[in-house]
Amino acid sequence: MTRPRSPRQDERGAVAVLVAVLMLVLIGVLAFVSDLGMAYANQRRLQNGADAAALDVGRMIALKAAPADCQAMASAYNTASSRQVASGIFAKSVAADASLAPGQAGFLVDCQQVGTNLSTLVVKVKGEQRSPTFFGGIFGADGVSVAGTSRVVVGPLGTVVGLRPFAICEAFADTVRANPGTTFVVPVTQANAGCGAAPGNWAMMDFDGGANATGDMKAWIAHGYDEPVSVTAPLTIDGDPGFNINAAASEMDVMFTTRDVVLPVYNNVVGNGSNARYSIVGFVSVTPCRYRINNKTGPDPSSVNPGCGALPADPGSDYLQLRYSSFIPVGRINAACALADDLCDDGPRAATLAD
Repeated sequence: MTRPRSPRQDERGAVAVLVAVLMLVLIGVLAFVSDLGMAYANQRRLQNGADAAALDVGRMIALKAAPADCQAMASAYNTASSRQVASGIFAKSVAADASLAPGQAGFLVDCQQVGTNLSTLVVKVKGEQRSPTFFGGIFGADGVSVAGTSRVVVGPLGTVVGLRPFAICEAFADTVRANPGTTFVVPVTQANAGCGAAPGNWAMMDFDGGANATGDMKAWIAHGYDEPVSVTAPLTIDGDPGFNINAAASEMDVMFTTRDVVLPVYNNVVGNGSNARYSIVGFVSVTPCRYRINNKTGPDPSSVNPGCGALPADPGSDYLQLRYSSFIPVGRINAACALADDLCDDGPRAATLAD
């Protein structure tokens, strides 16, 4: 005689099937979480390795590269030896089966256009790996492809070099900033020109602090200050009360027959004499035209730079006559400075992660 199945036996069978299904789901979730976590960890290691490799090559270029334009510098360092340097640094951060991607996808030193006439050097590194799966193999997934990409920009720091020691009040710079090619006159006077006054100082700059020997001032007038001046805001520069035109007339003629020079622009001055402090807000690029200081004039009429306007009418004081080219505000010098620009790329360079 066959005994009927009890309801309890039917329930036990259903529960067993449900548990089996749930176990399969749980194993799948475990596989996903475990393998995804491993892939994420490997991706982070790849990113760290790519960052380290790109920064190392970028710093090598920043420290060792001779002055050159962007394309020439890229050609000099987009080489197998540079890739080998990157690969060696990359390997210190990643698993043994990770490597740089093949060809230019894995390593490239190139120029990136950032303006109409400006490009910047970029080091690109990409690492890749097939991250292994431990549970995913049950479902036919034997690995997950992961990658890390880094870009490092190499360029001049926020410095300017070759500054001449004549500061210009912003009120004068503002009158010509919208009109490149304009010839204008800047008074050389102790009076307030719209940016404050410093009795005993004629807006002459003391770039290295202290009382300058006449030889220093003469060299700065003729050839510019030979050290990079930081342009991190706020920027102040000491004034120098001494300017002996009788001792520096030949240097003035050298400066005023030079095609392009850079002068600091200030918006305020405090103190007086050797204690004067000028607040610098930018730098103006100009072509020197003519000057008159303490009855000394120059340069010789036959040596006046091309493009300068006519001899100015008497402005009532000593003056510098200049032809305006461009203005760069403090804080934006390295956004407007190109590699090999001898006005701003004659000092230290930096390698900075771009993303």
